[in-house]
Amino acid sequence: AQGVCMRGTSFSDYVDGLGERGSFQHELKVYGRAEELCSVCGTPIARLVVAGRGTHICPNCQK
Repeated sequence: AQGVCMRGTSFSDYVDGLGERGSFQHELKVYGRAEELCSVCGTPIARLVVAGRGTHICPNCQK
C-alpha cells in the first residue's frame, strides 16, 4: 500500500497518468545498490542475474 501511495517506483523517465514520477524507489533496501553495504548487517550487496533478469541481494541476510 505504501508503494501505491508513493506513486510507484520510477528508475528512468516513467511518469504516471498525471505526469508525476514515483518515489518508492527511495524506500528499496537493496535493489540498485550493488556493492553498497546492507543497512541491516553491513555486508556488500550483490547483483545477480536470475532467469535473465538482474536482481540484488544481501548474501548474509537473504539465504
